[in-house]
Amino acid sequence: AALKEEVNGIIANPPSADEMKRAKEVISNSFIFNYTSRGQILSQQMTYAYYDMPLDFLDTYLANIEKVTAEDVTRVAKKYVHPDAMTLLVVGKKADIREPLDTLGAENELDITIPIQVRSHNGSPGSRLRSR
Repeated sequence: AALKEEVNGIIANPPSADEMKRAKEVISNSFIFNYTSRGQILSQQMTYAYYDMPLDFLDTYLANIEKVTAEDVTRVAKKYVHPDAMTLLVVGKKADIREPLDTLGAENELDITIPIQVRSHNGSPGSRLRSR
């Protein structure tokens, strides 16, 4: 319930000036710390060249991030965020989950147990599979 309320809030309430400032700082700072070695810079430039991006991509990207407004965020959220179509994936033991899953909407249980191959006494693969 709290997650859906938060998602609905993203659509209904524009981010505050402080939230916008922090988000822009996080994006800007991530670039600084992602490119601290020659190898990282070379990899970045190779990626930009591979995707035929302009040489000034990083400069224009950061400049465009600075231009984003709270109204832009709200407009895009209204266009792309659809709480009614949201899928929530909960992974874990049912007994360990505090809130009953049926309170989150329709429930589909999937067995994602990874089968492991049983080996024979000489180490060669056996013909049976068993679950952990």
